[in-house]
Amino acid sequence: MLFLQLHQLFKQKPYYLTVIFDKELRHYSGVNQIIFRIKDMAEKHLTKLIDIGKAQKVFKVSAETDILVKLILGSFQNLMNNIQLTDKMVNDLTRKQLITD
Repeated sequence: MLFLQLHQLFKQKPYYLTVIFDKELRHYSGVNQIIFRIKDMAEKHLTKLIDIGKAQKVFKVSAETDILVKLILGSFQNLMNNIQLTDKMVNDLTRKQLITD
């Protein structure tokens, strides 16, 4: 549900992805703090979910929680970047098709 909600948020407001993942924006005052808080909140929430799942024997993995969190969030970041690139490519192709028609 966490990632479904994040996906919906980024789909509705794709500029959030730019703000979170764009390295150039990090030079501006306060942006790093905002990004850190967002990532920290996601890490803490996911850590709690994984730890609860391990305690309840829902997750039967021996990997450390912090490693799982980094892998999951890294994969999610990669997925969101790919979705953003795909959406841009589709939009660009649609615009070019409209111009040539």
